[in-house]
Parts: sequence; structure tokens; C-alpha cells
Amino acid sequence: MNWKELKDFVNSLNEEQLQYDVTILGEDRSFKVNCAECLNEDYVNYEDLGMEPISAYKNEENWQEEYPGLEDSIVAKKGHPFLHLNF
Repeated sequence: MNWKELKDFVNSLNEEQLQYDVTILGEDRSFKVNCAECLNEDYVNYEDLGMEPISAYKNEENWQEEYPGLEDSIVAKKGHPFLHLNF
């Protein structure tokens, strides 16, 4: 599903449905969405260390030497929308 498909689905809901909590169903449990945001910078997964803001690396003086291929490890671009879950 992409964001356009989600938007189309949400636009089809009635006013009562729009008042319900946003919930994501998993195989054996559900999660409530805490908030939504658009990223304010690119995020990377450099050397499979987890998704982090690129500034965590680029703020270092010699980042290009320290982290070769950093910009190739971008997994989400600035402006990408995300939903945050309550666990």
C-alpha cells in the first residue's frame, strides 16, 4: 500500500469511522498509531546499524572518509511520511 491508496481509503470513511483510533493489525496483536510525521532529513541504514538520521554521520568532520557509501545507504528520503506505533 502506498500513501495515495491510504488517502483514498481514509477519504471513503464516514464521520463516525474517522473518530476511531488508528490501529494496525498484526498476526497476533494490534498496535495503535501514536502520531504521523514527515521526515525532516534523509535517514540511512549504514552497515545495517538501524535507521538513523544522516546528520548523525555527516556532523563528523571527516564523514566522507569515515563512512564510505553513506549516501548509498539512504532508506528514506527527507519528506517521507511515517506512522509511529504505541507498543
